[in-house]
Amino acid sequence: MKPPRALQVVAVLLAFATGGCGRTDASTPTEDSPGREAGEESAETGSLPQPPDLSQHPFPLLIWAAFEVEQDYFDKQRLDPRAQLVAATAALGLHMPEFFAEASGDTLQVRVRSAKAEFALGDVTTLVGAATRLEEVLGYADSVLDLEPAQRHELEYAAINGLFGPLDPHTVLLTPEQHADLGVRTKGEFGGVGAQIRSEARRIVIISVMPEMPAAKAGVMPGDVVLTIDGESTVNMSAEEAQQKLRGPVGTPVMLRLQRARKQLSLKVDRDTIRIESVRAVRLPDDVAYLAVAAFQESTAAEARTALTKLGTGVRAVVLDLRGNSGGVLTQATEMIDDYVAKGELVVVRSAEGDEVFEAEPPVVIDERAPVVVLLDENAASAAEIVGGGLQALGRAVVLGRTSFGKGTVQMVRAAAPYKQELALKLTLAEWLVAGGRHIQSAGVVPDLVLQPVELSNVAGVVRFYDEERFERARERSRASHLPSAKYDIGKDLGQAAEQAALHLRYLAA
Repeated sequence: MKPPRALQVVAVLLAFATGGCGRTDASTPTEDSPGREAGEESAETGSLPQPPDLSQHPFPLLIWAAFEVEQDYFDKQRLDPRAQLVAATAALGLHMPEFFAEASGDTLQVRVRSAKAEFALGDVTTLVGAATRLEEVLGYADSVLDLEPAQRHELEYAAINGLFGPLDPHTVLLTPEQHADLGVRTKGEFGGVGAQIRSEARRIVIISVMPEMPAAKAGVMPGDVVLTIDGESTVNMSAEEAQQKLRGPVGTPVMLRLQRARKQLSLKVDRDTIRIESVRAVRLPDDVAYLAVAAFQESTAAEARTALTKLGTGVRAVVLDLRGNSGGVLTQATEMIDDYVAKGELVVVRSAEGDEVFEAEPPVVIDERAPVVVLLDENAASAAEIVGGGLQALGRAVVLGRTSFGKGTVQMVRAAAPYKQELALKLTLAEWLVAGGRHIQSAGVVPDLVLQPVELSNVAGVVRFYDEERFERARERSRASHLPSAKYDIGKDLGQAAEQAALHLRYLAA
């Protein structure tokens, strides 16, 4: 299957729903200033739109990010520079207790500790203009507080995300840690030690150790308490922080101080490549293939094909379990659908430039007469919804479970390294639709059969019935500033109305 032209150029990835999935921009940023993707022309003049001279700005990342969003955001009707500027100052107040701002008419009144200043709002008509005025506010706060460089950067990051907050939940600045984690989830591999950890009683505890991986080879065992990582205490350290410290370039060492029963020991662990398998396959009775797909990484479609092959011949039906799958790479989702249908429209990507269509092509990996069931829940998002919604719309699969998350937008990730560390801007640039032009954004994929759990309680004769409200809170449409459909042609209640019309079944949950 040949990807459409725009997507070949952009190489778009879908972002993960709680944090998102995107792609690393093809441009190469310099170490001193953010980069700009080459080859994007102005529709009005045919020339490349030029960002402001960033060397003249004390907060260049802010100006660059505003320029990128103003140029390429997929729904420019949502841009409201003045309101976004006010929202950014509100975010600064949450980040910095000494800061307070209030808009009054065409004036923004700012107080930092006991110092006061006013900034004009009347001339703010563009997003770059809003960012420039916000830069003045940041400069004023910096002059009063005399911030250290790291504090200035944190303040700038908060301002950027505050500026984009009113747009949608997925247009954000990613910290270096978030950017690195996004790359791990997309590629499915990283440099690490091969141990699963969790935070427990203010300590980091080893839950499991992968066989033949660095931690196992060094002697780390499940149940070990990690006291220090490279000499740094883990007391009150989150599992996410510890995870970042355990990861690093392949071949580099990390020193662990462990508590095992009543003794302490120090171990040197040399990092190696850790690969995360995205597909788990089991052959069920009656020749049913069960494929649990945890994420859509760069090789997921191939992994699924290999898994089916390893299950042997004679598979008569397939269950695709996409519950909890928060998404991943767009092309991997379309490849997976393409493996089950020989013809038809797989997905439509709708941007300001028009529609781009993925079409199915033979061959298929399993007889088209073989039944396919897709399992979804409220945490299945993005690429998982493309597969579930696409197979459903094409009449190739029956969908069971609960209405999915409802993330029907596409993000691009553009890297920048203005302060000797790589951050990234993730911005929304398109909406996708499944076969037949069916919208997923905010509505989600509604199952053919909605399953709602019933759980036994510890009290005899008492059971717990879960209603839809419990699951609704996890979905896209419950998020602040969530996007409706790109052209506002579907309502917030579309998914809920469709779900009310679907068949429902309660089941006893284990």
